[in-house]
Amino acid sequence: MKLDPIALAVPIFFLLIGLELLVARARGRRVYRFTDSFADLGCGVTQRVVLLLFEVALLAVYALLYEHGRVWTFAPDSPWPWVIAIVGVDLGYYWWHRLSHEVNVLWAVHVVHHQSEDYNLAVALRQAVLSPVTVMPFYLPLAVLGVPLLPFFIVNALSTLYQFWIHTELVDRMGVLERVINTPSLHRVHHGVNPEYLDKNYAATFICWDQLFGTLRREEAPVVYGVSHPLRSFDPVWAQVQPFWALWQAMRRAPSAREAIRFMLASPAWHPDWLGPIDLRPRRIQRRVHNPALGTHRGLPGQQIGERGLRWNRDNGLANLALLANEHENALMVELARYPETIESAAANLEPQLIAQYLRDLAYAFHTWYNAHQFIVDDVDLRDARIALAMATRQVLANGLDLLGVSAPEKM
Repeated sequence: MKLDPIALAVPIFFLLIGLELLVARARGRRVYRFTDSFADLGCGVTQRVVLLLFEVALLAVYALLYEHGRVWTFAPDSPWPWVIAIVGVDLGYYWWHRLSHEVNVLWAVHVVHHQSEDYNLAVALRQAVLSPVTVMPFYLPLAVLGVPLLPFFIVNALSTLYQFWIHTELVDRMGVLERVINTPSLHRVHHGVNPEYLDKNYAATFICWDQLFGTLRREEAPVVYGVSHPLRSFDPVWAQVQPFWALWQAMRRAPSAREAIRFMLASPAWHPDWLGPIDLRPRRIQRRVHNPALGTHRGLPGQQIGERGLRWNRDNGLANLALLANEHENALMVELARYPETIESAAANLEPQLIAQYLRDLAYAFHTWYNAHQFIVDDVDLRDARIALAMATRQVLANGLDLLGVSAPEKM
């Protein structure tokens, strides 16, 4: 195809990313990290460059199957090829997407899109190099049904373009529309590692497939983004390679070739006895996620949030909260468990509004520290502890405000 709608839309993508940055700033929110966004865009550029090598071949396979294998031939002005393409592309995408989460070798391709621990429009551009190859078999039945190449190509491109805008935290739930189409809220659930959100909401455009096949989940609890085994790198090339390296390392441990193939086609959740613990990084490359220092939060003397964690000191003795990033989450949970008592005892000697200000700044500190992921979670069992930490922080802050009898600050 001479005109690629996705390539033509690239300037619009960047304009919308800029708009998202402005809206987030106006709302006092931080939804982008430069290093993570660089990796997102790097993955997207890598995919588009590599796609030049085999896109024509993929379309040729479709055209060849249509030419020699179709069972129907529609009139040139018939609307049916377009109707079939709209339904078929969306249904084919659902099953490709679902199996890409349920089959190890397909997950090794698709996981690239889920590696980011942020959720913004740049994440929509974080695509795997081999995704066009793995998804094409799910679209080939359309050629057999008599859908010409042009309707398929345009509908598929429009489906891809639609999925761009749903990668944002700035759009809330959309009411009745969520019964019909995929929305930012529904897709946030799909990107979550919360136990209740895993393997949900695979739709591209129409949410009916998730409703029909039992994979629909509404957004309720705050979403924790990322994957069970963090990539720990902002290198876009390594992002594409690492999942296959990890899969190969696992298959090498199989007691037989048959068992290795079985593992390759099994669910990522399957952990046979012969696998044992596996390090997802090669020994020759010891990578850690790099989080640059976030600096000092203005407006609160003594609060410092940096890449070693946060330390909070207040001269009035209200709190001396020292939480270093490399400590276990349990240390945080202990502090949080004592937090309401600290506030209650301080309420008798301090003005409620001063404590409300403290609570707001503490919420900001925890939010920034937590999102920066200054600690590395090597054990997958600790994922639930991270989620519990985020939810407990929110609840503890709310409890502290209730003890004081003051309303929650606007930006809490």
